[in-house]
Amino acid sequence: GLSEVIPDNLQWFGYKEHQESIHAVSIVSTDWYDPKGEDGINAVMIITAKQECDKCLEEAKFLQNKLSAWKSQDLGIKVITLVIDDLMSKPATVDTALKWKSSNYQVDAVVAADPLSIMLPENVLAMPYHTIVNPRTMKVIGIQEGVVDDYKVLEDLANVNK
Repeated sequence: GLSEVIPDNLQWFGYKEHQESIHAVSIVSTDWYDPKGEDGINAVMIITAKQECDKCLEEAKFLQNKLSAWKSQDLGIKVITLVIDDLMSKPATVDTALKWKSSNYQVDAVVAADPLSIMLPENVLAMPYHTIVNPRTMKVIGIQEGVVDDYKVLEDLANVNK
């Protein structure tokens, strides 16, 4: 929730940005803690998306352009998409993450499977679910549910930390 501190030891299996081969699975972790800004990470957005969610897919297509724009503006925004499926009948797998990454992103993006939905509270009303984290403190500074057409909170955080 809001003001919660994200542990720096969470891990998922999936695909990092700049990954040479999609056949090599990586450990995606909360390794974006950047207290002094030395790694150039100024803001983090964790998106929890459902494999069969039209709104989640819609946002992923839109986000592709935003990722390129943020990169060209040198904002230091890191986006991690955690893909979930139906927890009870079909937990997300690395194959779920690969399918998501290859069908939605032509730009570098971090995509991982979150079979236990650890970043998703039980009372979520709309998907996708966005958690905005300050990499200086690992504190959650914003939560947004549903399709976001305004990334102001994320962009403002990136500019403050720049």
